[in-house]
Amino acid sequence: MKFTCSSSNLQKAVSIVEKAIPSRTPIPILENMYLSIQDQTLFLRGNDLEIAIEYTLPINASEPGSILIKSKTLSSMLGKLQNKTLDFSKNDAFEVHISAETVNFNVSGIDVAEYPDFPKINAGLEFRLSIASLKEMIKHTLFCVSSDEKKSHLNGIFLKSESGQLTCVSTDGYRLALYQLKPESFVPDFTVIIPQKTLADFQKILQVVDFSEDVLLSVSEKQVSFRMGSIVLISRTIESKFPDYTKVIPKMPSQSVLISRRAFFDACERASIVASEANNVVSLLVGMDTVIMTSRASSMGSFYEELKLSRQMGNDVIRVVFNVHLVLDALKHMDSDDVKVSCNDGLSPCIFEPSTGSDYFYVVMPIKTNEFQEEKTEPHVYQSVESVSHAEEIME
Repeated sequence: MKFTCSSSNLQKAVSIVEKAIPSRTPIPILENMYLSIQDQTLFLRGNDLEIAIEYTLPINASEPGSILIKSKTLSSMLGKLQNKTLDFSKNDAFEVHISAETVNFNVSGIDVAEYPDFPKINAGLEFRLSIASLKEMIKHTLFCVSSDEKKSHLNGIFLKSESGQLTCVSTDGYRLALYQLKPESFVPDFTVIIPQKTLADFQKILQVVDFSEDVLLSVSEKQVSFRMGSIVLISRTIESKFPDYTKVIPKMPSQSVLISRRAFFDACERASIVASEANNVVSLLVGMDTVIMTSRASSMGSFYEELKLSRQMGNDVIRVVFNVHLVLDALKHMDSDDVKVSCNDGLSPCIFEPSTGSDYFYVVMPIKTNEFQEEKTEPHVYQSVESVSHAEEIME
């Protein structure tokens, strides 16, 4: 096995494929990367038995062959070669020699015989999406996925196609993200739950590739795949039933206000300093033209800030209590200058969405509070909070 290529091109390929290499596994052979030559093409593969990635790289090959190399070792070596012409060879004893100008590495490889077969793409529904659409879809939904392994049905993004429209939903039981897009070409109806890790890895790949063509998605009963240019990513799906997320989305909220997203975000960050010592809870008193944000922690002190707002609907004065980090996450992933916040009352789900209207919105569940104290200098500050929101009761 012999070939020559640019070290930077090989390093890029390895950096993409290694996302499917497990860092810890009871199956040591999976820690290796598969390299194989066919004609003038190098195939690099990684497989953790949940996600598999293949990258094809044009090379100047003089001898065919295949080898397994420890992924971390290969990545570390290539990272130290900068942009050089690299010569790669393997002998019959599975010893690998990598050289670039005056640099020489000799490492041990492994026979590919025991490496698992690269999964085949199952026959299923196929459709194309632009890279830009996929980036937006992942950006606006991935952060709301639950990390609780006991709730496997919430450990991914729910993707649904219905009447030619794609809807992506994620939730952890305390907040929900929804993103909608209409593909340029017709997409058949389907539903699938794509694991969080799959989309997190694919998001990282999209940040480094420079392909301009669309991504070809294939969805079958137990598998989803993404194909673009020289990259193939195949993943198992989550075989669970996603909850009826529509139950937590207010259908016709009676109250809505506009707030500067930047000012709201900055105030939440300031409030989080005190809230970090009080279960991350902040109280908002929403009036006709101002919102008062407060937080109190017996071990630290208190916080109080007023923000300007513009009423869009309703005239009720509402007190609502949130986990400040859930609000910060929502505001961080929005693009508009102002945010529209809508709800029915202080105990109902609140919708956060761009003021200009968009293809996405977030629902944040308030926290039930059981006791308040009003002080002259810091009004409407809560003293204690029930430990959980009522969101989980609905999203189970």
